[in-house]
Amino acid sequence: MTRTARATSPRALMKDRRAGAHNWGNINDEARFEREGVDDEERDYAEGEGAEERVAEEKKSSPVMVRRTSSVTEEDRENALKVRKNALKSNGVDLAAIARSSVAVSSSPPRSVPISAEAS
Repeated sequence: MTRTARATSPRALMKDRRAGAHNWGNINDEARFEREGVDDEERDYAEGEGAEERVAEEKKSSPVMVRRTSSVTEEDRENALKVRKNALKSNGVDLAAIARSSVAVSSSPPRSVPISAEAS
């Protein structure tokens, strides 16, 4: 008898307290563990079906998101660029003015293609 055959023989499994897929107990408890596992799966599946219906209802009642446009005008953008270009030319560097102008110059240019909320 090989070592593997000896380790998987029913008598060896009965002696081994770490036998079975759950790594504890003995082989006689294995059938009960399997039944309990199947019962747990069925219960979870039944609860999951109800949860999917609740999520579908919540999706129907959720408000439609509206995309806001940028509040930075073209004039604000040009002024911010002037401030940034001339900031280092003056004797006193105004870091606060540079920081205030960052919003205008860091925003993306307007898009020519509208963004759809229900894009596939």
